[in-house]
Amino acid sequence: MRQGGVFINYRGADSRSYSALLHLEMSKRFGADLVFLDRESIPAGSDYREQLLQGIRQASIVLAVIGPDWLTATNAGGSRCIDDPTDWVRQELAEAFSSKVRVIPVLTDHGSVPTDTELPADLAALSRCQYRQLRHHDASTDLDRIATDLTAADSNLAAAARRQARQCGRCRICETVQRWIEQSVAYPRATGAGVVVQRGVTVIAPRWR
Repeated sequence: MRQGGVFINYRGADSRSYSALLHLEMSKRFGADLVFLDRESIPAGSDYREQLLQGIRQASIVLAVIGPDWLTATNAGGSRCIDDPTDWVRQELAEAFSSKVRVIPVLTDHGSVPTDTELPADLAALSRCQYRQLRHHDASTDLDRIATDLTAADSNLAAAARRQARQCGRCRICETVQRWIEQSVAYPRATGAGVVVQRGVTVIAPRWR
């Protein structure tokens, strides 16, 4: 990811399809090299820990995708994941706050921003960050607002959006893929298929996990 990009932070099954939708749409608007999503942006064989921390430090904005189970998800021992210092959602956000990177909580359907007393001390600032929403019934409007916030917050992203708009208009394939992903967000347990976008190539893979 180039310096000054967008890092998407999310918790597995709680918001996987929403993070895929964000990655697809923000990559179209700003370029894939300015949008970091772990499963799309980390090269095979790379040290994922190094890549994640580097991605946070290079980002100008972190989108923290928060679904209904973001705070209450538990590990194999029955403890809250967010209370584990090795939890990667926590590590990424803690690194963002310590590096003075802007964090925008993105609330999915039924997601809410935790209070400071519900969070570990190194994430307490999250409770004070102004949030945005990403709802399946109004995804296009919500995505437009998030993109507008990103361009307003960072001049490099604004310039990238202008370049991208000149190079690539919305094509029928992009519209079809986005509609499919929005449907998968609305019906995450539907049989369906997964969508992976890498370097502008869209691959339909069987089933969500």
